[in-house]
Formats: sequence, structure tokens, C-alpha cells
Amino acid sequence: MKQRTAEWFQARLGKVTASNIDYVVNRTVKGLPTSKYEDYKIKLITERLTGQINPSYETQAMQWALSMKIRMKVQRINRDDEQIEHINKAVEHFLTEIEQDIEQICIKAA
Repeated sequence: MKQRTAEWFQARLGKVTASNIDYVVNRTVKGLPTSKYEDYKIKLITERLTGQINPSYETQAMQWALSMKIRMKVQRINRDDEQIEHINKAVEHFLTEIEQDIEQICIKAA
């Protein structure tokens, strides 16, 4: 599937992506989720509820920087099983929170 196409954006709708995994995994010094965690969660909840992605502007330089960021993340993980397991658990927890939040929104709307 070609990147940046309507089909590609639709496939990513409401899903955690590699380019945003830091928002899910990173924590503050106190071990709490960062503000970007909540922002990203709200973004994905909105996408899931509306079925639409908020359009964003991106230059070629921004695309290049993003691709480099992803490559660096992959190198940093370096197939370390413990770190991969940590990331998987963080993503699972994040997605569970999203589902619970969506359920609460639907209950309140009913």
C-alpha cells in the first residue's frame, strides 16, 4: 500500500502507529504518562468515533525527518525482546484505555 494515500490514511485510522509510539511508551520522571499520551489518546478516540482523520500539513523535509525518527527508533530497540514486550504491554494498556473511554462516551451520550 502506498503511503500518504487515502487508503493508507484509512488503514491507520484510530490505530497506534510506529511514528507515535513514544507518546504511548514514554513516562515522566514520576512514572506517569506524559501530556502527549493523553493528547494522542484523544486523537485516536476522535478518529474512531468520527471515522475521520484530522488533516495535517507536512512538507518533504518533515516527511524525511519522520522517516529518520522511525529508523532511529527501530535501531534503538534493536530487537531487544524485553523492550519489545514492554512496548507491547504499553500499547495494549493504551488501547484498553481508549476502548473504555469510548464506552464511557457512548454511555453518557445515550
